[in-house]
Amino acid sequence: MHNLGDVPGQLAILKDLKKEGRVRYIGVTTTNEQQYPELISIMRNEPLDFIGVDYPIDDREVETTILPLARERKIGVLVYAPFGRTRLWRRVEGREVPAWAAEFDAKTWGQFFLKFRRQPSRRHGDHAGDEPGQEQARQPGWRHGPPA
Repeated sequence: MHNLGDVPGQLAILKDLKKEGRVRYIGVTTTNEQQYPELISIMRNEPLDFIGVDYPIDDREVETTILPLARERKIGVLVYAPFGRTRLWRRVEGREVPAWAAEFDAKTWGQFFLKFRRQPSRRHGDHAGDEPGQEQARQPGWRHGPPA
């Protein structure tokens, strides 16, 4: 269910479909921070398999409650807008990737932004090597912080 549209009605239908084996996973998504309190309530009270939220490098609001709750309840997380739509590209336009990004193998701004989001799956094991070239990829420690 995208943007938490008619959650009670849609969730009831999806639960029935899942029992029948016609749907494998049930999830809700929102890209609107004003809906996060409702999302948190749904996460606490419903048997969700996944959620989808915005999580760009410069907006870490989901780290306070949503991600810890997802981990606790074993709910998968889909990351939307890892580039802040186009906001992050505008912030670094014309700038070189900092030399210290080589510490975690980021050669482009795209790699820089995405490596910040790449985390091992807590539900289905560590899939950090699923993408070609990522088997030995180092991750940022963020002592330098995201680009200003």
